Amino acid sequence: MQIPIIKGRDFDPAFATDTINAFVVTESFVKAMGEPDPIGKYFGGKKQDWGIGL
Repeated sequence: MQIPIIKGRDFDPAFATDTINAFVVTESFVKAMGEPDPIGKYFGGKKQDWGIGL
């Protein structure tokens, strides 16, 4: 199943951080978190995990 990315990008093995610290979020997540633009934002206590796509 292909789910379209409406903002940002998908995972890319060319970015080492995509293998351990990146995530794609859903529109439901965005609404629940109250963060209108999750791209490039940190989520989590250690500021190591960031959004790359929506």
